[in-house]
Amino acid sequence: MAHRFAVHFGGSYGAPAGSEVPRTEAGPGFEVAGSYRAWRSLSLYGGFAWHSSAVKGQVTRILDPPVRPDRRSGTVDGNVRYSRLRGGVRVDAYRMEDWKFQIYLMGGVLWTSVEAALDTVDGLPPVPYADPAGNLVDPGNITSSLLGAFGRAGVDYSVTSRFAVDLSFTFETIDPPPGTNDLASFTLGGVFRF
Repeated sequence: MAHRFAVHFGGSYGAPAGSEVPRTEAGPGFEVAGSYRAWRSLSLYGGFAWHSSAVKGQVTRILDPPVRPDRRSGTVDGNVRYSRLRGGVRVDAYRMEDWKFQIYLMGGVLWTSVEAALDTVDGLPPVPYADPAGNLVDPGNITSSLLGAFGRAGVDYSVTSRFAVDLSFTFETIDPPPGTNDLASFTLGGVFRF
């Protein structure tokens, strides 16, 4: 019997990169999602993912705003957190009926809420300041909502007819174009089909 619906879950480990997130380190995350097989090897996919990375070192800006009122660089200590909603399609590669491995590709759009929380700048609590437009900027809590895209390549290994172990690599362009704010991660999890 073919199962059309599936629940996906897993833990991830990845690292941000780009001009808006300098000095960020690799960190953990998780994801939950659901999919519906619409036609043969094509499935519709939607889910939520979360990631956290430490940011430490000499930086001038995080998520674009300067970290100091005088716009000079400072030594920061804090973290950057990503909460993402993903929507897209999954395409499964052809396989023989008795094969336990299923290779797939996935891609789509994502909406991301990014939060940079700095504990210290040059060893002291961050100092709020007014930007050139007169808006108050708090380097201790910088947030941004962005629309981007993601791509994934992975493989499922069927343990039973309903459950599979999933290993994948995902590249997300949080703030296009690539090189501004990206997130690359490996995910190990499971798929339950029904």
